[in-house]
Amino acid sequence: MFSHSTSTASFFSILMAALIFSLSLASFAAAQGNTSLGTGALQNNTTGNFNTAISLNALFSNTTGLANTASGASALLSNTTGSVNTASGTGALRNNTEASPIPPAEAMRSMATPR
Repeated sequence: MFSHSTSTASFFSILMAALIFSLSLASFAAAQGNTSLGTGALQNNTTGNFNTAISLNALFSNTTGLANTASGASALLSNTTGSVNTASGTGALRNNTEASPIPPAEAMRSMATPR
């Protein structure tokens, strides 16, 4: 049977591991509603919300851009703050950095409005 001190030590080891894991995820909490699939997809995203990146390096440089969709290797690769863009195909909108078809504030309002 386990002694009391071994059980206590195991409990605190697990508690510390859980705490470290939780703290390691703290930097990801700012960005919400993102989906990425592929190496480097949404790699540098910090506070950009509601983005979808599918394939190698899709939306790689995005930091604060929101509601973007990139499908294809290096699609929207250089995008940093551009919002509400859709790029489909290898290298599509690769050099776009901050262009948006509508202002980001308007995009956020339209997402918040119930339909």
